[in-house]
Parts: sequence; structure tokens; C-alpha cells
Amino acid sequence: MSGHEYRPHYFPAESQVRAARIPFLNYLPRRGRVLDLGCGRGEFLELLRESGRQGVGVESDPALVGVCRSKGLKVEQGGALEFLRDEAGEWDGIIVSHLIEHLPSSEVYLLLAAAAGRLHGGGRLIVLTPNPNFLPGVGAFWSDMTHVRPYPLAGLRALLTDLGLKVVACGVDDSSRLVVSWRHPFAGLVNTMRLLLLKLIMLEDYAGGEIFIVGERK
Repeated sequence: MSGHEYRPHYFPAESQVRAARIPFLNYLPRRGRVLDLGCGRGEFLELLRESGRQGVGVESDPALVGVCRSKGLKVEQGGALEFLRDEAGEWDGIIVSHLIEHLPSSEVYLLLAAAAGRLHGGGRLIVLTPNPNFLPGVGAFWSDMTHVRPYPLAGLRALLTDLGLKVVACGVDDSSRLVVSWRHPFAGLVNTMRLLLLKLIMLEDYAGGEIFIVGERK
């Protein structure tokens, strides 16, 4: 697509995103400055503001920057890595939500290394990304043509550790877990057995469509 960058938006409802992100406030200091890289429509920035924290967003899409600014949110337009390299200052928390799957591994390393280096002592880096082991989500992952590759939790754990961060939490985001409906008991029983079998095959990372990891600067 010469001269044009294809950037579709596959966003759930804002209320859904807000509800899913509320638990991640618990991994951040009650006060201080938090950087949201790839902030999208600004749902997490709104949560930060409502909780009394200072949030700053970075977003490359000018339309989404406009949405954020219309909400009175502080958002810089540009690339996440460029912002980390060019802007001075350290942060009490940095969140990278559904950004790394749009980047090759070489850029992800540079991005997370830069983010880790911009944290205060005790500051935390939160990364959220689709779960590669979640088989029902494979088709949806690749239907977004801006996705480059998935990143497994084990690889992210090794990377954050290599960057000098202490992994304080990781796993499947509860909001994305599969829930078996028992509206029809027989179907519920069959689906429960299927889920158990898949968990045995895929191990603990299978249970949901999103994974997260939290690293703390020592």
C-alpha cells in the first residue's frame, strides 16, 4: 500500500476496556506519574485521573489523540520509543497495553529496555498483550493486519528479567478468561471437559485471551 499506512481500529466498547483495566491500578503507586504508551482512546488515562494519579499518554494515531484531548487528557502524538528517548524525566509507572504485538521483536526489546530505564526505583512496568496459547483467539489475532507477531508470557518474563526488572506479577488477565455457560447443562458439561483438556495440553497460559506481566525496577 504505497503512500498509505493501513491502521484499522479493533476496539471493544470503552466501558468494557475501563472495566478490564481497573485491576491494574493496584499495581501502581497511589500517587505519582504514570505513562501510558499507545494509550488509544484514553480509557486507562481516565482511570488514572479518577484515582488521583497523574497520567500522560503517547499515541501515534492523530484521530485517537484528538479523542483523548477532547476528554481533557494529556496526550503526546508520536511514537512510543521516540518519546522515551527524547523526553526527560522518570516515571512511577509505565503501561504498555496491546502495543508490542504490532512490533517486531527487535523493536519490542528496544521499547521495553527504554521503558525500564525510565522508571524510578520501585517504579513498575505493566505489559498487556494477546495470549498466543489462547486457541479461540488465533483467528482474531491475525485478522488485525497490523499485528506482527504474538509474544508468549515465558518470553516476556525472561526479557523483563534480563532488563533488570523484578517480575512481581504475571498471568492471564481475569477479564479475558473463558467462562462456561450452564444455561444448557449438557452443553456446559461438554464445554467444561473441552476446556479442561485444552488446559492440560496448553498448560496454565490457555485460560484467557490476554496475558499480563508486571516488572519492578530494583
